[in-house]
Amino acid sequence: LMEPWNPSHEVMSGLIRVDLPDFDRGAFREAMINAFCHRDYARMGSVRFLVDDDGLTIANPGGFIEGVSEDNLLTAQPRSRNPQLALILKAAGYVERTGRGVDTIYAGSIAAGGSFPDYSQSSAEEVILFLRRVVPDEAFVTMIGDEERRRGAPLPVWSLIVLSLLREHRRLTVVQLCDFSHLEHRRIVSAVENLVEAGLVEGVGSGSSRSYMLSARVYKRSEGLASYVRQRDIDATRRSGLVLEFAEKNDGVVTTADVMDLFGLSYISAYRLLKKLEDVGKLRREGNGPSSRYVLE
Repeated sequence: LMEPWNPSHEVMSGLIRVDLPDFDRGAFREAMINAFCHRDYARMGSVRFLVDDDGLTIANPGGFIEGVSEDNLLTAQPRSRNPQLALILKAAGYVERTGRGVDTIYAGSIAAGGSFPDYSQSSAEEVILFLRRVVPDEAFVTMIGDEERRRGAPLPVWSLIVLSLLREHRRLTVVQLCDFSHLEHRRIVSAVENLVEAGLVEGVGSGSSRSYMLSARVYKRSEGLASYVRQRDIDATRRSGLVLEFAEKNDGVVTTADVMDLFGLSYISAYRLLKKLEDVGKLRREGNGPSSRYVLE
């Protein structure tokens, strides 16, 4: 019944063609099961599904179970308002781990480059889940797919949350990651360390002010290295160092157009900066005219 309102988008992940629907089918399935399994059957009303241009809303009578809130959905001890119904659904194969379907909802929503599931409209009378309709982010999907193929296993939901937050906010400290995700410090630190080791995330600065961002490899694949270097937040007076860093991350090559884009300079100003680096032996010019480029010495 859901399929006519859930169109797919074709995305190339490496050499593999992937069809990604507006709403992840696994996330929708788990959200539907949770709504029926954990609703309050002592209350009048039905489980409601609403699909519109903005997204999908699923609402069920009865608020969150005692001890569970929007802020601890991913970490609260699994429990059910209707334990016998939960056991039946588990025995019938509809759920794999009782009470942990919310992991699948988050992972499925995020993996396609979508936003977090939104429970903010929930109240003591009903739980309301909103899944925003978004066009999949091809670069983000490719990054996730490549890493999962390398690992031979899906990325943990904690890692997906960190990657999604860094994609949206560019640079965040561990404290900020905890605030945005509502996750414990230990889970965020573990996820960040694993992503740094995998080469998807890198740190900037040191001490308590140390922040994290998507790595040069990720930016090179998706948005271009100019965006990456700007996120490094290096002082404008060190433009020469910025240009050399850009070249180092770009296989040892930088062009006048790159420098224009990096600093918002005119062609003449960008040329002079590159010429200065050439004169001091940092760069070597190859070619002439608009097709010329500068190579690290």
